[in-house]
Amino acid sequence: MSEQEVFDRLRGKLVISDFDRIDMETCLMEGDNYYEYPDYHGIYCFSVCWNNSVELNEDELEDFNELFYDEIRQYAFDQSEQQNIGSRF
Repeated sequence: MSEQEVFDRLRGKLVISDFDRIDMETCLMEGDNYYEYPDYHGIYCFSVCWNNSVELNEDELEDFNELFYDEIRQYAFDQSEQQNIGSRF
């Protein structure tokens, strides 16, 4: 963990290593519409839980959306691909 991550964690901020503690299956997103596929530039997560099923608070959620923006977009893309594959059969 970098010095900056230690400082951020002490301030109560999320850090990169926290991503492993997030249950992405609980991620509820907004801002994704058909026209943004496959990039999802306007997407954000409005609810997500830690692995222990506790929901992130507002400050943590704000940090999550800033810190893991690319991961959220990738998750949205993966979810849409799974739905498209499932609907073909």
